[in-house]
Amino acid sequence: MKRAPDAACLYCQHPEDTAEHTIFDCAHWDPLRLPVKMLLHVQKSKVNKKKQQFWPTLPKSPHLVKTLCFVLISANIPLNKVSNQSFRKFLEVYTVNNVSTETNLRLGYIDDILDETMSKIKLELSGKKVWVNIDETTDIEGRFIGILEADYK
Repeated sequence: MKRAPDAACLYCQHPEDTAEHTIFDCAHWDPLRLPVKMLLHVQKSKVNKKKQQFWPTLPKSPHLVKTLCFVLISANIPLNKVSNQSFRKFLEVYTVNNVSTETNLRLGYIDDILDETMSKIKLELSGKKVWVNIDETTDIEGRFIGILEADYK
């Protein structure tokens, strides 16, 4: 796999395509951010009379972990990124939850997410004719490329 020719975001052309940009700013990922934003809503709580601070009010929930797993997969972020100390600390602070390990995400949630996704696809395609074409080739540099085309009516 080759590197991108520059550091710009492929979706919005922001000059720096960093993890922070992808997670917080890139408009391309807004639909995937919505469930997380809904779960991470914050509420004002008074710390003292002089100043207020925002604190998450999210209860500990397996639904949060499943949603996190779904969002990571949907955004093509490898699940091993939950092992990154900065990312892990961010999630734990702002969700008031301990974050599952990569292994727990894989063993506990991937199958459910796959089943739900397949059910949605089956529901969408129910009663429709589906055409699928699978092919393989190599590019100019000799790398193998799989091609999947699908259409339905």
